[in-house]
Amino acid sequence: MAGGLRAQTPPEPVAPPPNAPPPANPPVPEQAGPTITITLTSGEVIKGTVKSVETDAVVIIHPVLGLVRVPRVGIAKSEPHIDSVLSPPPLQAAAPAPTPAPSPPPEPPKEEPKPAAPASAPAPVPPPPEPKKYVPATNPFAAIFADDEKSFWVGWNRNVEFGINGSTGPNDWQTYRGFLSLGRSTAKMTTTANLSYVYGEFNSQKNQDRGEATIRNEWKIAGDRWNFWANGRGEMDALAPWDYQLHAGTGLGYTFVKSDKWNLSGSLGAGGRREINGENAIIPEVGILGFHLDYKFSDKTSAYAHTEFYPSGRHWDWDNFRTYSKAGMSFIVDPELKMSLRLGVEHRYDSDVASDRTNAVDYFVTLGFAF
Repeated sequence: MAGGLRAQTPPEPVAPPPNAPPPANPPVPEQAGPTITITLTSGEVIKGTVKSVETDAVVIIHPVLGLVRVPRVGIAKSEPHIDSVLSPPPLQAAAPAPTPAPSPPPEPPKEEPKPAAPASAPAPVPPPPEPKKYVPATNPFAAIFADDEKSFWVGWNRNVEFGINGSTGPNDWQTYRGFLSLGRSTAKMTTTANLSYVYGEFNSQKNQDRGEATIRNEWKIAGDRWNFWANGRGEMDALAPWDYQLHAGTGLGYTFVKSDKWNLSGSLGAGGRREINGENAIIPEVGILGFHLDYKFSDKTSAYAHTEFYPSGRHWDWDNFRTYSKAGMSFIVDPELKMSLRLGVEHRYDSDVASDRTNAVDYFVTLGFAF
């Protein structure tokens, strides 16, 4: 047969008598398997009942051709696929159905073994402690002794600056400046500390030899607007009528404006100062007034202006007072190195000193590094 088909026909039946009429249909083997439609590689389509599925061929029962063995290599496709068709079991003569035996009684359900209890149940793991939350105090004393969110020795920002300027010629002069600042801010308080030293000569004669150390702490009370502050300052000046001067003060502060760019605050309080190898007596200062302004132009440029007014309690008049003011701008030169440039000016006024030293103005340019 075309397409590589090899028909297997049953043995020829015994010829009927000469006068017997021909059968109406040729004998066809029993058809008891699943039906399959095969498309040959030649394009012919053959349909029949699956008799058996072999490794290299499938045997089907064709209603006209009888048993046909179709090699797999000659099959283009089939519906259903050959490998999904199982060969039907061989036909056997029907046997009388045996009398069903009585079903045995159902077995009782088996009890599933219960898991053995562990020798000792593991202790429950306690949840991790929640981070400490600071609740602003409502009065200065509670704010001082309240627990902070972290240790006092953690979270400090440090910055060191150096500056030098001078001239050589008819007049020789040089000025050297060093500055160290520390800062820390938490939910409870803000702390700043500064240390500075200036030394200068004019025509080989010392005209500046001054050092200063300040520390200020602000405890937040009743939210972020109000604070309770305390500060201390120590000064050394080789050209002043005293060797050292100590100052301490405390009071309340209020923040008027606070945003990403602006920070404007004021403070009011009382304190006192003492001159060593000078007046020596403690001079009260009642009505200390201060204003502090910080402005951020961009991530790399910022400006500041701070001033403090200290009325003298010695004479109790407006002609005796001290002021301390400073202003400047800071520029971040190299963020990777944390290097910055600062231009600043400082002004000091003291009505109790000699007239030629009543006002002192220092202006400077320093190069700083944060670490």
